[in-house]
Amino acid sequence: MAEFLMTPRQLELLRLIRGQGTVTRRELASQMGLSPSQISRLAVDLIAAGVVEVADSSSAAFGRPPDLLRLGGDSWFVVGMEVGGGQVRAVLANLRGEPCFRRVEPIPEVSGRDAAVAAFALTINRLISDAGISPEQVVGIGVGLYAVVDPVDGVVVDWSEHPGWSGWWQDFGLRRALADHFGLRVVVVDDAVRMTAIAEAALRPEPGASDFLFVLADSGVGASFFTGGRPYLGPQRLAGEIGHVVVEPGAAQCPCGRRGCLEAVASLKAVERQLGHDSLAEALQSGAHNPVLARAGEQLGAVLAPIVSLLFPPLLIVGGRLAAADCYFGAMAATLVETAHPRAVAGLRIERAQAGIDSGEMGAVAAVQDQLFGADGPMWAVRAELMAVGGGISS
Repeated sequence: MAEFLMTPRQLELLRLIRGQGTVTRRELASQMGLSPSQISRLAVDLIAAGVVEVADSSSAAFGRPPDLLRLGGDSWFVVGMEVGGGQVRAVLANLRGEPCFRRVEPIPEVSGRDAAVAAFALTINRLISDAGISPEQVVGIGVGLYAVVDPVDGVVVDWSEHPGWSGWWQDFGLRRALADHFGLRVVVVDDAVRMTAIAEAALRPEPGASDFLFVLADSGVGASFFTGGRPYLGPQRLAGEIGHVVVEPGAAQCPCGRRGCLEAVASLKAVERQLGHDSLAEALQSGAHNPVLARAGEQLGAVLAPIVSLLFPPLLIVGGRLAAADCYFGAMAATLVETAHPRAVAGLRIERAQAGIDSGEMGAVAAVQDQLFGADGPMWAVRAELMAVGGGISS
């Protein structure tokens, strides 16, 4: 398919439709200061290209059913991937962000950058084959890694979770490599923690939920601070690496090379190393007090206390498999409240994440959507006068 170019007005229309899900032409006209006929002219090419579709309005209670518009569901697709914790999790979603097909595979043993890109491509092509769509229908790819990532340039700074990979992953421009390989304009590469936080933010549209501190407590430990709905990256674009704060000098060795890091003593891997796989599974499911889980939760709470005292966030969201354990979550929250500045925790809401196990890959889908539609989302989003949709990927 030839590239379909959108005008700034069409992009504005798409942003409104995406934000509201399903909306009438009259409502769009009111929001954009245009007439319904002008909205129709803006939408006609988008509908013809499958970017927008007319929703089924046959369920209207009475009178003439409204002309409802929504993003297309069966013409164009986005791939979201999460790589870490021993797995590659991939999802194919439509433009509305609805998951269509999924794949879960073990992380491949690869020996270099070209092999890594080829392995990712193999997973994506299998996903496309499962879905029975053409590769040219995929318009964007998002990848979240359990790694240290500069999301602006899409560069993997380090992959500390897998020491065997670290040497050749360091300073690897993965976004450029994937974009070149697939021939795509829109490719997003970021830390899986920020991707997961993006998915979590999408589930919390209520006022006041745009500022929050997100923490992932899983096979790795990391954080992301969102302000005004955007992740704070910092001058080096690497903010959130709390997993490599030393909390027990001389304790277990961390994949980063140091000893006693939070990730080495309070992550899922660290707890499993102390309890064993079967005992950990039982401890996570039983809900009973477990001293190892409690100690790990206390260590996370102790690291979060100065961060909360510095930032005074209104909301702390904790996700990951460890957060589901009452023992871990409770010990974390209690330690945080006991040791942080009293005013910082006085109005702090501490909640478990709402997003499910697929939150990393679904966050990657949302990050790609932000670029496709030029939304006011993550600060690494590319903005342009004209945005191309189409072109697709080569198998």
